[in-house]
Amino acid sequence: MKDLRCKGEALAQVDAALVESVRLRAMGQMASGIAHDFNNILTSILGHVQLLQTRLVQGSVKAATIKETLRLLEAAALDGAEIVRKLREFTRPAEAEAFVPMALDKVIEQVLDTTKPRWKDQAEAGGRRFRIVTECASVPRILGNVSELRAVVTNLLFNALDAMPQGGTVTITLRHVQRGGETGQWSEGLIVNDEWSEKRCRSERGGVVLLTMTDTGVGIPDSVKARIFDPFFTTKGTRGTGLGLSMAQEIVRRHHGEIQVVSKEGHGTTVTVSLPIAVEAPETATPDAVTLPGVPTGMRILVIDDEPLAGKTLASLLQTLSYEAVVTTGGPEGLRLLETNKFDLLLTDLGMPEMSGWDVAQAAKTRLPSLPVVLVTGWGDHIDPSRLAGTGVDVVLTKPYTLSNLGTGLSKAWGASTTEPRRGYNVARCNETCEV
Repeated sequence: MKDLRCKGEALAQVDAALVESVRLRAMGQMASGIAHDFNNILTSILGHVQLLQTRLVQGSVKAATIKETLRLLEAAALDGAEIVRKLREFTRPAEAEAFVPMALDKVIEQVLDTTKPRWKDQAEAGGRRFRIVTECASVPRILGNVSELRAVVTNLLFNALDAMPQGGTVTITLRHVQRGGETGQWSEGLIVNDEWSEKRCRSERGGVVLLTMTDTGVGIPDSVKARIFDPFFTTKGTRGTGLGLSMAQEIVRRHHGEIQVVSKEGHGTTVTVSLPIAVEAPETATPDAVTLPGVPTGMRILVIDDEPLAGKTLASLLQTLSYEAVVTTGGPEGLRLLETNKFDLLLTDLGMPEMSGWDVAQAAKTRLPSLPVVLVTGWGDHIDPSRLAGTGVDVVLTKPYTLSNLGTGLSKAWGASTTEPRRGYNVARCNETCEV
């Protein structure tokens, strides 16, 4: 039994590795299109900055022009941050236990948004034009792993695009099919036209969600149809791994669903995925919102960041919020400052050469247990807030952040730190005249 269990665990690890390799390959296929999007953003930022500099030198700039330029620069920066967020979400490894009620239409929307550089900009640069048509009806949620199903939709989409070397149309439909009652009659407007789908729906108590993707491509030759789900079988030569459909089938089965491919050479291909709807527990009353405590103005905050520009920018934002900021570029120096000076709050970068942000946070909390600590990092969306206990970190602030994000992070850290009297100079001074 132990040997079988070990083999099962090994197979699960191999399966997870294959899923991850296909996901990362899809990421690589989108790379040039993503670079194109970033170049557009950087061009916009650089152009506006140089234009503003020129007008300042000429003395012809107006306050309204400066305000509009700053608004455009902010929008460009936020667009770049959104691209990074989507990429991280797209490539985040899936966890086997992460099955939650989810909206499949949102997954399709995310995939189309993330892969747009591949099927639009990159394709048009190569002289091809793709048309994506979505017909997604309102459907119940399914129980699944968002990351895994996103990988399935992405690979099906890439297969469809690859099947249309001269361009073409991909039609994506989403519908819910269910029985209208115990008699086995189907709800009006949701009649299933093929025997396979009807059989699937009758086997599921609440019906299923059907995802269909149809392309106008070259189709699949009869001679290879029986092998399309075989691992490592591909008709794309060196451009393919032969894992896309195999991985998709494995993931769909893990979600208690099925996948079917119908194709005719020269007339395109239709892939249909059926997934059972989620049986959800009744919603419970939403607890009252927690009111975050106000952070007193005039606080003295220590900023530790090995990137001088990042530290200086953060200090400027803190000063805008009426706080005093002291900046240092390393963990050891920051801890020395904590020993010899009084601070009300600590913000530390994560990735630093001598000491990581985790090390700084733990050392700081050991010396000053009531000191609120904020970890500032570009990897914040990979850190589970529920696992911060014992790390010394009260709140994680993800880069890039807005002034509003920063204020919220400080407020959360202030409320999350211990209720013991804080040892910071400015807080003690504030307590003389006001209640914190």
